Amino acid sequence: MNEDEAKTMAERFIATQDMKGHSIQFVSATKGIRSPDEWSILYDLFSPQGTLIDGPIVVLVDDASGEVRLFGLA
Repeated sequence: MNEDEAKTMAERFIATQDMKGHSIQFVSATKGIRSPDEWSILYDLFSPQGTLIDGPIVVLVDDASGEVRLFGLA
């Protein structure tokens, strides 16, 4: 899987979440040093009014299985 594919999978996952009017902006995509088989896709989170309120939000994409999850959540 390349960076663009991992980013697309992360964005599809985020699209399934209830964002309550909030939006995200892509920051970066990297392969993990501790988990070289996993992509870390980072996003900043913005309020419905456009104010940066959190970041980075980390979405993890498993390179082999394609499994997508939010960092820190099982």
